[in-house]
Amino acid sequence: MKSNKCPSCGNLTNPDARFCPQCGASLKEQPDFHTNKSIGQGSSSPARYLIIGSFVVIIAILIVLLVQFITLEEHNVIARQPAVSKPVDYSDREIQMTDIDFRVEDGYVIFSVADVIEHRIVYIDYQGPTSPIPVMAYISPNGKLVTAISINEPCNETRFKIVGNDIKAEKCRAIWDMSSMEAHICCTNNYPDPIPSYVNGGEVRIPERTILSWNRRL
Repeated sequence: MKSNKCPSCGNLTNPDARFCPQCGASLKEQPDFHTNKSIGQGSSSPARYLIIGSFVVIIAILIVLLVQFITLEEHNVIARQPAVSKPVDYSDREIQMTDIDFRVEDGYVIFSVADVIEHRIVYIDYQGPTSPIPVMAYISPNGKLVTAISINEPCNETRFKIVGNDIKAEKCRAIWDMSSMEAHICCTNNYPDPIPSYVNGGEVRIPERTILSWNRRL
């Protein structure tokens, strides 16, 4: 006959007995291995949630870092500008700024996209109501049309050129990345200030109010 062992004194007892005849301890059925395993599995749920939560947080951080990295590649205004040509490799090239014709019509400063693509970097001598406000346009390495106020305030430089993939002031050493406007030498916050524009029917259009509302940063 199969016997049970008393959990208290170890005495072998009748399997039907409810109490140990030796020590009087209760012989109620104890949780088996499977029951204990289930309890153990249940207690691991918070740990699983913690692991999943940590994984989600890591993914979110990576996404934020990726967005920041992409943002650093282009100035926030340039990032929204239209692409008008294939990507351009300016490595080992130096391109001087070219003056081009433009017109003012219906509240817009208008000039040809083809002129910008041909010359790569162009200059417009826009005459405001009280003073001239120079404007520039160029094609970025990504093929985007970039329009900007053509001024570097510390030295009041208005003429620039393309050197490699950078914009360089003509008469001083200031130089910036063409897409991010990150300064390489000096004048960190005084790059040619990008302004929004759009293309319509082969023409670049910049609202006059955008140019006139620009304020010097120094």
